[in-house]
Parts: sequence; C-alpha cells; structure tokens
Amino acid sequence: MQPHYDLILVGAGLANGLIALRLQQQQPDMRILLIDAAPQAGGNHTWSFHHDDLTESQHRWIAPLVVHHWPDYQVRFPTRRRKLNSGYFCITSQRFAEVLQRQFGPHLWMDTAVAEVNAESVRLKKGQVIGARAVIDGRGYAANSALSVGFQAFIGQEWRLSQPHGLSSPIIMDATVDQQNGYRFVYSLPLSPTRLLIEDTHYIDNATLDPERARQNICDYAAQQGWQLQTLLREEQGALPITLSGNADA
Repeated sequence: MQPHYDLILVGAGLANGLIALRLQQQQPDMRILLIDAAPQAGGNHTWSFHHDDLTESQHRWIAPLVVHHWPDYQVRFPTRRRKLNSGYFCITSQRFAEVLQRQFGPHLWMDTAVAEVNAESVRLKKGQVIGARAVIDGRGYAANSALSVGFQAFIGQEWRLSQPHGLSSPIIMDATVDQQNGYRFVYSLPLSPTRLLIEDTHYIDNATLDPERARQNICDYAAQQGWQLQTLLREEQGALPITLSGNADA
C-alpha cells in the first residue's frame, strides 16, 4: 500500500498532540494525520507542570498551549506547610484543541472511529484504510497482565464563587484532609479571583472512586476554606494508571 501520510497518530490526546506539534515545528513538510473518536481533541482535562520539568527551549515551543501561570505554589501536610518559589503552569484541553485545530485543520479527524491499527496502516470502522510510514497508537492505557498498576483517581470541579477566594497561588497538594481509602489530597488552582478548579484526588489500588463522595468532598473542603461556591462551570474526572512494577519486555 502506498502511504498517504508519513505518520498517523491514533488518538488526539495530550501525548499524541505534543508529538504532532513538535514534529510539525521540526519537520514542517512531514505529512501528519491525527484521528480520534471523540468530538474534541484533548477531551476534558487540565494538565499542569512545574517550571523545572522543561528546558527553556521546551518552554518556548509549548508556550502557545499555556493558559495560566503562577510564580509559586503551596503544599500542605498535617505538620508541614510550604510555599515553593518555583513556577507552575496550566494547559487546558480547550486551548489544546484550539491549537491542534489551527495547526492541523483538515488533517485532524475527529468523530472518527478506528477499527484496526497496524504498524503502517489504520482501518476505520467505516471501512477506509489509510497507509502511513509509521503509526502511533495513543488511545490510552489498556490493562495488561505484565504490569502491576495503582491509580490516581480524581474528580475536579471548576467553580465560580460568590466572593473572592483569596488564593494568589495554587495549592497543589493539601493532604491535611481525611485520607479515606488511600492517600488523598485536594488540589486547588486559582483561575481568576472568583474562579477555582478544586480537585479531590486519591491514590488507590483500584479505579473505584465513588463520584458522589468525591463531589461531596469538594463541597465540604470549599466550606472549610471559607469559599462560597456559586456556579459549577465544568467537571472533569479520571483514573490515571501508575506503574508499580512489571515486565517491560513482555
């Protein structure tokens, strides 16, 4: 089969989107196609990172994706509290989708289901086969007996408050809360003086977080902080696998 593309990326999530954007910057003549079954690239997520996670050149090329930036952040534990003077950055899936759409346009196929992925071709559920010099399957974690994993399970809610919250920087880990069934902390991002992302996060053995309990945890935590919740703007949730051990060759 004659390849239509140099690279097909199946799944338009964070990893594949970053691959596509960087390759386009470094190899502008490269023929790249992204395919995803969802209506919007990146799904419904908030991604954050520390300044020292990236080099200065990496910060420059990823800058169009960054929506929020703070010069410091806080952590809270039962007997310790610290403010760390290190930059913290936030990417939203909405901005991510906008950038991918602008950069790839007709080569970003959303609402497109894939039936089969091979090393040099992809077959769509509607029957079309597209060839490529290489294919990357980035559709996410699939359980595998060769890996032992735990999960970072969470629900995050973006709220508009009736009064300013008073935070000048994120609280990326408040572990002073009741631990419940694992290691639990609350994560808070101040998006404006009256807008907050509050995330109830649990490190647990199985992806069994009770959504209603997590939502109540968020409301209780906000009340404890004196934050007056007014309007729920958005909710995101996930269960991220964390590799504990495994057989990499398998």
